[in-house]
This record gives sequence, structure tokens and C-alpha cells, in this order.
Amino acid sequence: MIVLWILLWIFVVLVGLLLLVFLFLAIPVKYNVTASHGKGTSYSVKVTYFFRLIRFYYQSIDGENISRFYILFFKIKLKNKEPKPLKQPKQTKKVAKTTKKESTTKKAASVYEVLTDAQGKTIIKQVLNTLKKIGGSLLPEYINVSGSIGLACPFKTGLFFGAYETLAGMFPIIKEKIQLVGDFHSDDMAISLNAAVRGRVVALRILIPILFMLIKKPMRTFLLDLW
Repeated sequence: MIVLWILLWIFVVLVGLLLLVFLFLAIPVKYNVTASHGKGTSYSVKVTYFFRLIRFYYQSIDGENISRFYILFFKIKLKNKEPKPLKQPKQTKKVAKTTKKESTTKKAASVYEVLTDAQGKTIIKQVLNTLKKIGGSLLPEYINVSGSIGLACPFKTGLFFGAYETLAGMFPIIKEKIQLVGDFHSDDMAISLNAAVRGRVVALRILIPILFMLIKKPMRTFLLDLW
């Protein structure tokens, strides 16, 4: 009877851990990025996770950087690591390892043979489809760019905005996401832009397509042969 209770307790703990991992992977990581360029350059990054219990803020204004990291209500100090000086490479004698080179060459040749046949085309198609799914889940939910651009010459500025209006007519989404006006009166290069990007990333939407790709044939057999 005691053994059964121990096994049941272990089972409950394992199920609880799996549910906890699933919960952490299913909760989205939200991000908000804003940037502006004109008289000065500034940008800020805000990342929140787990119902805002984990928060990260980063802000840069004309080269001055400010970063803050919070877990629950506690502020975690972030240390700025100074770049280490580059070490001069030591001169060492090259030792020829023919066996490793031969095995690597044979493995590369076998990989090339697999990727160039019909099975390889299917594998490449699987990879491209997986990247397409992952890319769709990584796209931001909101993008907006606005500002004015002057190229120090009315003729060049007119050419630039002529191309911009042409592309906006072909792809209306450009006009929705990017609103630009021309500065035809400035004698110098004048660029003033404001940008904002918001979105969320869910780890499960990245891991699930990758796992499905790895367990399906012919990718599974290709990886086993490669191993």
C-alpha cells in the first residue's frame, strides 16, 4: 500500500511539473519597442512575461543607457560587463588528423547526396514550411513608422517620394504602416522618424512546428543516419 502511495505521489509530481512547463511555454512574452531619430537618437525596449511578474526595461537616449529588470516586485541589478582585451593568438603547431578529416568529408558527401535526391527535396520543403510557420508566429502585431525626410535637394526628395507613393499604391499596407512626408525646404539632409513595434512571442508556437518536423519522415531517418 505504501509503494502505491509513493508511485501515485511521484506520478502527481511529474504531471504537475509537466503542466508547469507547459504553462511557462504557453504564456506569451510581450515586447514593445519604440525609437525616434531627429535632433537626437533614442530608443526603448520593454519586455514582460508571466502576467507582468517578470519585466525588463531598456532605454537609450543619446548614448546614455538605462536598464532595469524586475522579478515580482524586486529589482535585479544588472552588471555592465566591460569588454575584455583581445588576446593574441598563440602560435601552435598544426597536427594533421587524417582520420577526422576523412570521416568529416565522408559525412559531408553523404549529406550532399541525400539533399540532392528526391528525399532531400522533401526535407528542404519541410524545413521551409516549418520556417514559414515560425516566421508567422514571430511577426509583430503592430508596426508604425512616421516622420519626415529631406534629402537636401528638392529633386532627389521628389524622386524618393515618387517611388514611395508608387510602392504604396501597389501595396496599400505600406501606407498603413509607414506615413512619411517630404521636407523640400531644408538645405541639409533632414531625417526625423518615429517608430513603434509591439508583439508577442509564444514558445510553444516555435517548438511544436520544430518537433513535428523532426519526428516526421524523411527528416527523422535523415537525422538518424547522420547521427
